Amino acid sequence: MDEFKDKYIGFIEKFVNFFGQKELLNYIEIARNPIDKIKTLNTCVSMAITLFILTFIFEVIPGIIALAVSYGSNYLTTQYVPTILEIGLIGGLVLLSGVLMILVLGIYSLIEFLFAKLLGGIGDLKGHVRTTFGSYLTAYVLSMPLLIISAILSIMQVIPLLNIIICLLFLPIFVVGIIELIIGFYGVYIKWVMIKELHKLDTLKAILVLISPHIILLILGLIVIAIVLALGISAASLGIAGLN
Repeated sequence: MDEFKDKYIGFIEKFVNFFGQKELLNYIEIARNPIDKIKTLNTCVSMAITLFILTFIFEVIPGIIALAVSYGSNYLTTQYVPTILEIGLIGGLVLLSGVLMILVLGIYSLIEFLFAKLLGGIGDLKGHVRTTFGSYLTAYVLSMPLLIISAILSIMQVIPLLNIIICLLFLPIFVVGIIELIIGFYGVYIKWVMIKELHKLDTLKAILVLISPHIILLILGLIVIAIVLALGISAASLGIAGLN
């Protein structure tokens, strides 16, 4: 497994060098050794800008192209012309995806930081936000070739006839998905290592900090479900009472 990791990271390093994006090499070094490289992370603002740019290149632009191709295909088959409001709404959501991701990471960082402090963590908020963005960007950089493949496939899916070819590429698509999943888990591992180092927490406490946003979301979800059920039962009771 380590041999595969080293070869893949080496491939990503060549990929980044080929496109001349040497500022991203720092994240490759973090992937190799997250503990030693935690202090080399850029500022929060710099990483947020980098994340926005990468999201725009690898997700927003392909999303806009796929949207335009989809509308063009629909027009050729149904003569349907989308309204300006529809185009603006969908296009706006695609454009905002990078900003929304930065906001989500910021909220996650704040929740994790509060949990870390409750568990005796010694790190500061700025350092914690840097670990959140740094680990996410590391996983993102490792996924760049796969993101290009996914973008091409997403555009092909909305092109008549070409979408049939995608059905024949099940195995390569499955392999790409598996590699993306592995990289995602590795990004989580990097974040866990950084949290342990930053806050000087033991293994279990670092895991609790890592999953704390999901715990909060689960609790909020259960509360919403309970409220909906209570309102439904109350409405049903009032309806039955009215019939009587």
